[in-house]
Amino acid sequence: MSRQLSSLEKAFPVLILLCMVAGLALGKAAPKVGHILEPLIPLGLFLMIYPTVVKVPFKALSRAMLEMRPLMLSLVLNYLLNPLMLYAFGWLFLRNYPELWTGLILLGIAPCIGMILVWADLGGADSSLSVSLMAWNSLIQTFSVPVWIYLLIGTRIELPVKLILKSTFLYLGLPLVAAYFTQRTVMKTKGEEWFKEKLTPVLGKVQLTALLATLVVMFALKGEAILNSPQLIGYMILPLVLFLGHCLSSGHSSPALR
Repeated sequence: MSRQLSSLEKAFPVLILLCMVAGLALGKAAPKVGHILEPLIPLGLFLMIYPTVVKVPFKALSRAMLEMRPLMLSLVLNYLLNPLMLYAFGWLFLRNYPELWTGLILLGIAPCIGMILVWADLGGADSSLSVSLMAWNSLIQTFSVPVWIYLLIGTRIELPVKLILKSTFLYLGLPLVAAYFTQRTVMKTKGEEWFKEKLTPVLGKVQLTALLATLVVMFALKGEAILNSPQLIGYMILPLVLFLGHCLSSGHSSPALR
């Protein structure tokens, strides 16, 4: 059953656009500000993911990790269909711009799984299943990205495995540990009703605020470059719209959604 959206969540698409514009303007007016604020991005990502995983029923997490049907669907979509689709879109629309084509391919072979976890939560997805798929995707990307880069771009690379594991711990492991102890402590001292009715709504607002603030910083980092070459955005719009339309249509039938 889908949940009722709050006023803030209903206004979220408009707020995202405003934050993107604010970040671009900030990056153009004060290019150094984005780089100064860049170290805060990991904190923003933690505050985006932690409110999601704090609601996960941990007893169901081990079972969700072994759900083969959604895992197979994720594998086919994210690591077979999407890379080939974005390669084809790049050939159709960006073959005269090889740097943009390469960027489009990288988007397909290395999806931003942390941000997707937040969108899944806002969409009312099964939280334990979403987290389990994020964990699997973190592992699978370690092996799949070099293969796809070689097949589609023709370059051999070695991913920094230690860095990937560190990032996985920071952006998934650490929020999960913090969420687990939060659940145990709060439910023991305040009760389950207080946890659900008082704490999680507050954390939901923290999550949305952190997401918007992180967007401002990320767009401020690239604001000057984007505004100095706005035609590059125009080149990318059509393939990205086609790809995102495919993702939305696939997501509507995803087992993670209630």
